[in-house]
Amino acid sequence: MTATHHARRSRKPCEQGFIALVSAIILSLVLLAAVTGMSARSLYARQGALDSMAQAGAREAALGCASVARLALTANRAYAGGTSLSIGSDACTISTIGQHDGAYSFTVRSVDGLSTAALSISLSDEDLSIRRIAEISGAPP
Repeated sequence: MTATHHARRSRKPCEQGFIALVSAIILSLVLLAAVTGMSARSLYARQGALDSMAQAGAREAALGCASVARLALTANRAYAGGTSLSIGSDACTISTIGQHDGAYSFTVRSVDGLSTAALSISLSDEDLSIRRIAEISGAPP
């Protein structure tokens, strides 16, 4: 055997080890990228769920505020609205109540953390039954 032939035979196990190491590193990077992508997707899904829960909380607070206005009208038909209420750490505002075409009309706006909900309410002036509740889209905070 020549010296050159002997050098080639001894180099092959080192080259095979290097290729295995590089393959393991590449495979690890691919798996790391996949796990990171799935984690980001999960985080965004949770964020969306939390946002919808906060929006639902603001909507429920606005409905509660509308019930307070309806109760105040039951006690005193001259109630004019224009009041603000605190519901825990949230705030709610009842607009001025107007009466026309046989109905009381007003809006309520609620802020629950960073979410805001606004509702337009119409009540019958005879028995204060609800004629219409409509969500006002794009309600500013």
